[in-house]
Amino acid sequence: MTPVAILDYLLFGGSVSSDLLRYDLGAEADDIAAAITQLRQAGCEIEPDSPTSYRLHRTGLGVWADYLAFHQRRTGSPQRIVEVYRSTASTQDLVKARLPEPLLVVADHQSAGRGRLGRPWLAPPRACVLMSFTHVLDAGASPDRVAFVASVAVARAIEKLTGRRQIGIKWPNDLVVDGRKLGGVLVETRLGMAVIGIGINVDLRESDIAVMPEALRDKVTSLAMLGCPKDRLAVAGAVIEQVDADLAIGHIRSMVDEWRCRSVLSARHVRLSHDGHVIEGDVVDLDPLDGLIVRTREGAMLHLPAASTTVLAW
Repeated sequence: MTPVAILDYLLFGGSVSSDLLRYDLGAEADDIAAAITQLRQAGCEIEPDSPTSYRLHRTGLGVWADYLAFHQRRTGSPQRIVEVYRSTASTQDLVKARLPEPLLVVADHQSAGRGRLGRPWLAPPRACVLMSFTHVLDAGASPDRVAFVASVAVARAIEKLTGRRQIGIKWPNDLVVDGRKLGGVLVETRLGMAVIGIGINVDLRESDIAVMPEALRDKVTSLAMLGCPKDRLAVAGAVIEQVDADLAIGHIRSMVDEWRCRSVLSARHVRLSHDGHVIEGDVVDLDPLDGLIVRTREGAMLHLPAASTTVLAW
């Protein structure tokens, strides 16, 4: 019995009784009390919910690395080295610089976080899941394929965790609810590996959004704002597990079908920028290898990869 095994119950069980922990984990009362003390020393906010039960209010960064390593082993995910930072410039750049080392990097805050095409990702401390991790590419797998599978997987994971239906996907990498951005996925490839960067607004509040640039204030949401409060560590673990499971599926037709159902651009008239040119047309479909398929006004069918295309209006 380890502190992270008890933390696993606290993350998902609401009020957890000592009797349940003793029964399920075979732990003695003194062992449970000692583990709770260790979790508190690692920064976890745990309060007695009754004389015989505990409730977790917030995890501390000091236990994140141990828990995510434990979670990888328990779920059968690839065994990556786990590193957790209070602050770093960019989790994505840190992982890329150390390829081909199998690595999962999580940060409480990024000073130079970015999304696609170098756009800044703004996230205050203690509010978001900010992480990047490696994935070994299958032969012929493209960044677009990895990105679309990862986007669907993240949406699935959040829905399972929160019970909320349905999270949409704005190609190529935005997770949206009611037109507002909940999170994003960034995929970059090198040395036969993909680096998957994921950002999710978990505990972002209206006061956080009020100090963002004005252009973003009506375009951002979070799980807390949607009435789905969750601990960031629970979100990170669920997302990693689902992304790894879905990327391991060789046949992806069902994933493409699900992407179509989630896409907020399907059958929409869009204006895009591609290789320095502005293109207008109607979204027809997604090609897992080559990106978005758009029919122009002239009737041409274009395959537009995410690496060189951005949506200007929809």
